[in-house]
Amino acid sequence: MKYIFITGSSKGLGKALAELFLKQNEIKVTGIARSCSISDENYVHHTLDLSNQQAVNDFTFPNLTDTDEVILVNNAGMLDPIKKVGTFTGVAVAMNVQVNLIAPMVLSSQFIQAYQKLGCKKMILNISSGAGKYPIDGWAAYCTTKSGLDMFSTVMHAEQNLISNVSNRIKIVALSPGIIDTEMQAEIRSSKEEDFSQVDRFVDYKKSGELQSSLQTADKIISKLHFLYNREEVICSLRDE
Repeated sequence: MKYIFITGSSKGLGKALAELFLKQNEIKVTGIARSCSISDENYVHHTLDLSNQQAVNDFTFPNLTDTDEVILVNNAGMLDPIKKVGTFTGVAVAMNVQVNLIAPMVLSSQFIQAYQKLGCKKMILNISSGAGKYPIDGWAAYCTTKSGLDMFSTVMHAEQNLISNVSNRIKIVALSPGIIDTEMQAEIRSSKEEDFSQVDRFVDYKKSGELQSSLQTADKIISKLHFLYNREEVICSLRDE
């Protein structure tokens, strides 16, 4: 049996990943999100607000004894505030950092604590972004947290390589999925040019059909899992072969 844990499973890429995994045999999916939008006999939902630091700290992964593979997908994320530095509030930034960086750091730590000694295949898949590598005006919080997630992933990878028993190591990946047609994209397109100078470019992405759907992206990610397990680099993109 394979066990997949996915944050942000109620919509967008997280929901698409959950639904596609559930179509496979011998897989149980646990969704971690504020609301549930999936009904399946092999789906378990854990209601969790990732912006609530104490609730994230209190989350525990279940004891597994019959697993061939276990994966944590840290997918949930938020873009807000779309504001230039000097115009956003500390509250908005703190929530962004909590959801985009602190929550995946804590959940990854708890995942490692729970499953490090299992001899099966194990992966922590952090959904990153090209915004973590390139500065985008108005996205200071988002760019910073995605860059932090990449570095966190790199540190975890280095630590896992120090474990002498290779079968106990957990594969760490930070994957940029590309531009997806999600609610986040709608949020970008509705932003003000004074807050984000490139808003028209993202409007054009939608008009010209350059956005990939959540299902298309999820299908590509799942089809590349074997490739990701065997790739030495931690930080990668769906465009990589």
